[in-house]
Amino acid sequence: MSIANQKLETLLKKPANCSTATTSHKGANEAPPTEAFFCTISDEKPRETLELRHENDLNPFEAIMAKTGNGNIWSDDVGRTAGFFGRYDKETSLTHKYVQLRSDGFGKQVTRNGQSQDSSGKYYLQFLEINQLTLGQQEKISQTKNTSTSRDLEAELEVRTDKSKGYIAQPIQEAWHKGTEPSLQYHYVDGDEGESIRMSVKAGMTKIIKADLGDFKCSGTGTALVGIDSNGRAVVENRIKTEVEKGDINGSNLLNPWWAISLWRNDRYANQDFRSETGVKFSTGWKTSSGLIVKPYYGMVRYRSVDDRVYSLGSRGGEEPMHMIGLIIQFK
Repeated sequence: MSIANQKLETLLKKPANCSTATTSHKGANEAPPTEAFFCTISDEKPRETLELRHENDLNPFEAIMAKTGNGNIWSDDVGRTAGFFGRYDKETSLTHKYVQLRSDGFGKQVTRNGQSQDSSGKYYLQFLEINQLTLGQQEKISQTKNTSTSRDLEAELEVRTDKSKGYIAQPIQEAWHKGTEPSLQYHYVDGDEGESIRMSVKAGMTKIIKADLGDFKCSGTGTALVGIDSNGRAVVENRIKTEVEKGDINGSNLLNPWWAISLWRNDRYANQDFRSETGVKFSTGWKTSSGLIVKPYYGMVRYRSVDDRVYSLGSRGGEEPMHMIGLIIQFK
C-alpha cells in the first residue's frame, strides 16, 4: 500500500466513540452510498479550578526594593489602585459552570475645610469600589479534535459605592495600610455618588481553536455576548484570548518546566459606559504528590473606562497599568 493510501485510510478510520450511518441514493445514475460518522461526547468527572489574585498599580518588585517619595511603599492610591479577584470553575467535556467575584478600587485625594489631612495626620481619600458577581454557564454544541463551539449564558450583579465604608476592596486596603506603617494612612470620606446596584443578563457563543506545534500547545478563544441590564441598556461584550503552553505539566521537572503565556482583550459596551482591558500574564506550575495542579502567575493589565479617566486625575502615573499576582489551583 502506498504512503498516500495509508494516510487516506487513517483519515477515514472511524473514531472509537463514533457511530456510523450509511446513506443510499436511489437511481442508476445516482452517487454510490456514503458513510458518515456521528460522534458523541462522553461526560466524565468534573475538573474543578480555583483562581485568586491581587492587582495593584505599583510593580510589586519595585515596592519591595524601595519606598516612594511620599512615604507610601505601594502607590499614591489615586486612580485605579487595587483589585481583588476570585473565580471557581467546574468543567466537564459537555458543560462549563463558573462563579466569579471581583472588586476594584479607585482613589481620589480630596480636602475637607480646605485641609488635605485630618487632625491625626491621615490624608482624606474618596474611594470608589465596584464589586461584580458573575454566574455563568457554557454548553458545548459542537466539537472536533481541534475546535469546539459553546452556547453561553451569564448573569451579573454589580454594586458601586463611594461611601466611606466599602465591602471588599476598601476594607482590605484600609487594613493593609494600617498594618504596613509608615505607609500613608487614610481618612476615608463619603463621595457624591452613593451606592447603586445594577444587574444584567447576557447570552452568546464561545469558539475555541487549538493546535499543537511540537512541545508547544496553542489555543485561541473568542466570545461574543449580548444582553440587557436593569437600566434598560443594551450590553455587548467581546472577549479574545490566546495562550501558548510549553510541555506537559504532568511530566514537568526542573530541567523541563511547564510554563504558559496568555494574552487577552475584553471590551464591554453599554450605551456610554465603555470598558476594556488588555493584559498579558506568565505562569508556571507543577503537580503535587496529592494530585493537585498549582499554577502561580504574574502579569500586567491595562484598563480603560470612564472611572479610570475620572479618578486618574492627579495620579503620578495617570492611567497606569495594573500589576497582578495570582494563583490557580486545579483539583483532582
